[in-house]
Amino acid sequence: MAAMRCVVAASAPAWGARALPRRRAGGGALGRLRRRGGAVLLPPPRMGRQGETLEDWCPAHGREDLLEEWDEPVRGTREVTRGSNEKVRWKCGKEECGYRWSAAVGHRTRGSGCPACAGKVPTATHNFEVYCQETGREELLGEWADRSSRPKDFMPGSDKKVPWECRECGWGWEATLNSRTNSCHANGCPACAGKVATPTNNLAVWCGQNGREDLLGEWAHPDKAPTDFTPASATKVPWQCGECGWGWEAFVYHRSRSTQPRGCPTCNPGGGGKGGRVAK
Repeated sequence: MAAMRCVVAASAPAWGARALPRRRAGGGALGRLRRRGGAVLLPPPRMGRQGETLEDWCPAHGREDLLEEWDEPVRGTREVTRGSNEKVRWKCGKEECGYRWSAAVGHRTRGSGCPACAGKVPTATHNFEVYCQETGREELLGEWADRSSRPKDFMPGSDKKVPWECRECGWGWEATLNSRTNSCHANGCPACAGKVATPTNNLAVWCGQNGREDLLGEWAHPDKAPTDFTPASATKVPWQCGECGWGWEAFVYHRSRSTQPRGCPTCNPGGGGKGGRVAK
């Protein structure tokens, strides 16, 4: 057996054979070889190009543009490897752009480019303010109500939620920029669209204008008033029948709709939900 071990060790290439100590024997086929004292053939150490400097890598791969865009004041291109995760400064090589930003060296060698040229960050020539002026949407600039930032600080497709103030009714609300610039379904003032209750658009006003004061008499919400809801609200609130005193819950819009409005489920079987008698 000893002779066999010597033969295995002698036949192994000098660069790949190492006799591993028995005390580190583990499980599996490799562990069995270790416990038997046999030599184990291991592959040579990887001599990849991960440690290649950016200075050497760029000319060999046709990426001299990275050397030209290098804008890091502290380190040079010979001091970082081409796959480094270290973030450094860059300056776009296009004369019409010249944008400066930070990015990991490895990200750039894998194909990452100037975020300004890709339309990912606001610039002097491409931002929400410029978009509004070029597309005739200056009304968005007039409704901008964010006191901590400017329209030029964002992209038109940004998902940042900012405050707005309607030029027509003065209503204030928050919405993302991309929801207001969406070409298919651009969002406007929710008050003018009848989506929120206002002093001029609420259930109480609607009832008075449509002869439905009976709903106001049957309102039984302990904390909210009819003025807090629109007639089309999908909120379920408590009601109390003015005829029999029955209490139940129903959606506001179920009671205010023009076609088959729901009433007291006791006085109108099938016209409401479950409830119970409320003491008068």
